[in-house]
Amino acid sequence: MVRGVGWGALVILVAGLMAGCGGSDEKKVALLLPNQHSVRYQDRYGFKKKVNERCPECKVLYANAQGSVARQQAQAERILGEGADVLVVDPVEPHAAARIVHTAKRTGVPVVSYAHLIPGSGVDYYVGVDSEQLGWLQADFLGTTLKEAGKPRGPIVVVTLGVGGLQNVGARKRFSEGGVKIVEEYNVDELTSEGAEFSLAKREMQRAIDAVGAGGFVGVFAPNDQTAAGAIAAMEAAGIDPKAKPTTGAGATLPAVKRVLAGEQGMSTYEATWQQSASSAKVAVKLVNGDPVPTAWITDELTNGGGDIPAILWPPTAVTGENLMSTVIPYRFIKPGELCVAHYSQYCVEAGIE
Repeated sequence: MVRGVGWGALVILVAGLMAGCGGSDEKKVALLLPNQHSVRYQDRYGFKKKVNERCPECKVLYANAQGSVARQQAQAERILGEGADVLVVDPVEPHAAARIVHTAKRTGVPVVSYAHLIPGSGVDYYVGVDSEQLGWLQADFLGTTLKEAGKPRGPIVVVTLGVGGLQNVGARKRFSEGGVKIVEEYNVDELTSEGAEFSLAKREMQRAIDAVGAGGFVGVFAPNDQTAAGAIAAMEAAGIDPKAKPTTGAGATLPAVKRVLAGEQGMSTYEATWQQSASSAKVAVKLVNGDPVPTAWITDELTNGGGDIPAILWPPTAVTGENLMSTVIPYRFIKPGELCVAHYSQYCVEAGIE
């Protein structure tokens, strides 16, 4: 017995020390995000809220790699060392993140691949957007827009991320069905970090303009908002009005939605960000509790080179200048106060956005 401390006080002291160490019942869900401009970054608090609603005893461990593959790997190793029971990972670079999955699996920790499928690894579940449907949506928008302009066959310039992938497959299928001619095609390596996509897409678009001239194309297929921004910047540098060359994008990032509002980018897409976040949290809680994920939640099964991965895929929604008031604004994904600034205010007035 400790001198001067009664049994009752000693029990309280020991209980307090145990509580200070987190207690044996605490479960840990880790959320690893790639950067601070990702749309997933906007909903990290929503993820935590959803986890805690379903698992009050769960603690959410959060880390942001700020665009660094090495930092994300180190964060994963640190968090696993802190006793994480499940990892939810939106990778900086999907191929590199396979190492994170291998590290987690060696310690028996399940991994949910979030927003970007991690290839060549045994991730347990994938939650993201339906990439093939995303490609269809973008190609259909471009085909319809060109048809309305009296140029249903194009030609168009295509900038892709990687040469395969379901998004590219979906878009190519639609272009083929619609008889849209691709006059030039350039590829941005799919291993490119999100931060470098703008400059590489700008370079590739400049090559396309040099090859066919300003009048040699009537539209641009770009897979996401970063590559769209690069393509548009290249057109502007060449003296081409991007409003006359509809360009696709995806992600509904704030800069892109501003461009869509002003007519500088033809479209973007809302990729069910809140729904993806909630689904990832629900799956993580099932895994941390050792419960089966209901088969009713699973919408598809994807092959990532490391196995067949149960997937929860959410449909994308086209975001155009005509439907902002029925998509990202009422979804509270983009706030009018963020959008209607500087010279964009005039476009907000014209679109009835207050």
